[in-house]
Amino acid sequence: MEQRFSASRARQRRTELGMTVTSLAGVMGVSTSHISQIENEHYQPGLGTFLALAKALKLEASELLEEVVEGDAA
Repeated sequence: MEQRFSASRARQRRTELGMTVTSLAGVMGVSTSHISQIENEHYQPGLGTFLALAKALKLEASELLEEVVEGDAA
């Protein structure tokens, strides 16, 4: 089973927590543009950013992954 980062799950969790892109970026120490690019799937986060994102969103890293469906464009 192949998995990939779920930008939609990250955005959903951020809004559940009442966080803005700006506040999440501040917690993580990155730019708002960086968070926006991740959430809009223009950029796949590296491992460090991925782990920091999970921590900032109070999730286990595995909760930010989704299964890749065969034939689904990555």
